[in-house]
Amino acid sequence: MSNWKSLVLVLPLLVVRAGWSEELGDAVVGERPYEMEWAGRTEDTYPPLVDFEDLDGWTVDARQSEARFSRSRRQQLWGDYVGELEYRGTGAAPVIYLRPPQPIALPRGANSARMWVYGNNWAWIPDPGTPAVDISLLLGGEDVAPIRVPLGIVNWKEWSLMHYRLQPADLEALGEEPVLRAIEIRGGRNDEFRQLYFDNLAVVREVREPLKFEPRPRRNLTLFPYQSSGTNTGPGQLPFPTREETILPDHLAGQYETSLEQEGDTFRFRYRGADGELVYEYRPATGTLSDVVARWEGRGESFRPLAGGGIALWVDGEQQSMLPRRARLISGRRLEGDVLTFTWRCSVEGQTVDVTYRLRLWRKSLVIDVMARGGRVGEVRFGRAVGAANPRLVTVPYLTGGIERPAVLVMGEPEEPLFAMGIVDHYRSNASELWAKNELTEEGVWYNGGSRYRPLTSGRRNDCFERLFLTVSPRLEEVLPNVPNPPSRWRQVAGSRLWRSHGASDRQRDLALWERIARHGMTHVIVNDHETGWRDGGESFTFRLRAAPGKGGDEGQAEYARRMQELGFRYGLYNNYTDLAPVNAFWDEDRITRLPDGQWRRAWPRCYNPKPARAVELATRLAPVIQKKFQLDTAYCDVHTAVQPWDYVDYDARVPGAGTFAATFYAYGEILLNQKEVFRGPVFSEGNNHWYYCGLADGNYGQDQLARLSERPWLVDFNLRKLHPLSTNIGMGNWDMFFGRGAGLGETLAERRGRLDRFLAATLAFGHSGFLVLEGGIESAVSSYFSLQQVQARYAGAAVEEIRYADAAGQLWETSDAVARGIYERSQLAVCYDNGLRLLVNGHPGLVWRTEAGELPPNGWHVRDEGSGGDLVAWSALVDGHRADYVDSPAYLYADGRGRRVRFENAMSDGQLIAHRRRDGVLEVIPVGGGTTWAIGLEGRTAEVEAWDESGRS
Repeated sequence: MSNWKSLVLVLPLLVVRAGWSEELGDAVVGERPYEMEWAGRTEDTYPPLVDFEDLDGWTVDARQSEARFSRSRRQQLWGDYVGELEYRGTGAAPVIYLRPPQPIALPRGANSARMWVYGNNWAWIPDPGTPAVDISLLLGGEDVAPIRVPLGIVNWKEWSLMHYRLQPADLEALGEEPVLRAIEIRGGRNDEFRQLYFDNLAVVREVREPLKFEPRPRRNLTLFPYQSSGTNTGPGQLPFPTREETILPDHLAGQYETSLEQEGDTFRFRYRGADGELVYEYRPATGTLSDVVARWEGRGESFRPLAGGGIALWVDGEQQSMLPRRARLISGRRLEGDVLTFTWRCSVEGQTVDVTYRLRLWRKSLVIDVMARGGRVGEVRFGRAVGAANPRLVTVPYLTGGIERPAVLVMGEPEEPLFAMGIVDHYRSNASELWAKNELTEEGVWYNGGSRYRPLTSGRRNDCFERLFLTVSPRLEEVLPNVPNPPSRWRQVAGSRLWRSHGASDRQRDLALWERIARHGMTHVIVNDHETGWRDGGESFTFRLRAAPGKGGDEGQAEYARRMQELGFRYGLYNNYTDLAPVNAFWDEDRITRLPDGQWRRAWPRCYNPKPARAVELATRLAPVIQKKFQLDTAYCDVHTAVQPWDYVDYDARVPGAGTFAATFYAYGEILLNQKEVFRGPVFSEGNNHWYYCGLADGNYGQDQLARLSERPWLVDFNLRKLHPLSTNIGMGNWDMFFGRGAGLGETLAERRGRLDRFLAATLAFGHSGFLVLEGGIESAVSSYFSLQQVQARYAGAAVEEIRYADAAGQLWETSDAVARGIYERSQLAVCYDNGLRLLVNGHPGLVWRTEAGELPPNGWHVRDEGSGGDLVAWSALVDGHRADYVDSPAYLYADGRGRRVRFENAMSDGQLIAHRRRDGVLEVIPVGGGTTWAIGLEGRTAEVEAWDESGRS
């Protein structure tokens, strides 16, 4: 029966016996994952229910599909054989059932199911010819209908472990004597045959033994009474946050005073300053934050900024959080320091909790502490603003918070605006997650959401401890939160260099690429090898101490690092402590984060998320070993700043700090801080949610994908005023992060150059360091490097002094006016740094901006150092209606006539021209690309000329 396909019939239902032909499966013997061999992992964690060593009597029930199931040695994992499924779809809804000869009894007390699967597709490279399949187990008793136990979707290649924790409803439905009836595979709509491999299916009683953790340095702030600090119990102390007031916004209006007054049962917090008078009234009446009223004297009527705010109790029967329906005041008092404290007994649907609200005024911010023990609080809400005049909402780039983000509430007339913002203090929160909502409704304006408390694996919720900041001001800059992290000490080093993540492939070919880049003088670059430095194919790429064996192993990696540094680059390796693959040497199920229902938290395809409390322990151990081997001077610590801290919360009740996103935030922050010391240089991360970590990471991909900055307005203030002083963020992320994956495919060279212009203009506007653009070849690399390197080196260590936005007439407006009037939406801005550097950037996609410095086309710019140096000018502007690029700096001169002969101040060129000013007085001139004519100014001097080829031969 070697020609088995002759037995396959195309029918809606096909049942064949499996395991009857093994010749094909035995023809090739695969190898076990080498990582498991390195670790000596020869025994599985639990004994299997099905080991796939013998498939005699198994049958295949294929519906709208064709399939064959046999034992095989093509792949290897446990024992000698695995199960091989070959399948293809013949209809719109294919499903395959693999049935044992007889239902297999499950162990008594079993509460979790698991199976090893060798997949056939990668989630990040969709293959229409190999759609991801969904695998489930069918379990049931003799007199009980089977239940589907979902193991999940197969979106990886090579081996991984699928897992499902049975829920109470599942266990109840299984009855007294449950059995395994079938393995179900859905979704295999591929026209051609594909293969999956299975090994060691187990349904077991998963026992959670107590866990012990190393104590981590203490958090650098005073927690609420009775609040857990997780594993941060000392010795030592983290250097963040840098102040007790944490995110409290700046005050920019000079001298001021605050006071607390009482009139009857109404309390008034009053701010008086040179910019006016602000009043927050609190009249304890409802036990919610609806009792707060705000008013800026002379700028509109009073409004309720927190209507419907406060605690919401979790009601089990309703499966939701509900606002209290009854609230009784238990106590109220005024403390020293003008602090109000009121305690209420709140109840709804039979649930009761005592909540204390503590209110005070700091600068223009009403600071509200919320404390409620007992684990009954499901949410703390900001509520909505009611009574705000002429309200509109503005979201702020890089001030992220999820699918939706906190928004600035803009009120009043454009000539006399008022701004408000509410932010949760993430340094102090005891919540599981933050959430945001920004929406204009008839009932009011939602400008933020609040926090949520989810149950631990034990079923209980944590006590509620929150600090809310509500700020009202006539200046937008005064409502933006601060980021009290210590500034990166590597900021200037990182800022003077462009950055590139490079996936290692062929080491010699890689070196040839970097040698060519260095030969053009582009050496001020930080290069971080991507995951492929650790893997040759689909092996794990984290928690590794041994480099990819197919690329020369440790010896090859060490030599490559040395060669890169000899070329003048800073070079580092990839790492992350957010993804752990089951084949990895450090795999341990008790190292995996648990969801509230006990499931393992999935991470990158084929991986699970390691407990943050374990991640920081392992990162501290592994990084020094990596550094000793490879002698790096930078690193890329992926993912940590891409996810929100609450995306990777561990709800395992055995872990101190379980169910709190703060435990994740402090662990990841410590990992980033530790790495910059170990690797002797700046450490970068992925960005998107990096505002929490700026300064802890030395830099991040400068991306904010949900803000869609390739097409939406460039409001730069939060990034420049709050994040820029702490770290050096990179580009606008990479090309795909800014424009979207696959953007620019099939476009013309002119269209690609237009995209590059926008990418570089945005990088300058937001004060980021450059991302070395290799997409488009050496010409793109030259443009991205020489347009930015000298400029970014000037602003990397400088502070922003002034930001202005231009209107249609070219008049420049301060941020508050520009936002209130909608002027900022033109994305035409002027930025001045405190060292005299002045940038004009035209982010408008279609209009020319006529400035005193010249005509800036869409995505054009002009930069001049007006400080003590005065020795830098850089622009991408119109010359006689034609766009050209020019940089004149102490390090180099760069000119690009873009296909037309252009006379610049010190050069002439119709294409790209680089002139390096060497320390010995030599001027090294390198024409690039298709230019045919060039000249360079010698400032009246004569010179001897010698020609060199690219390899350096005369």
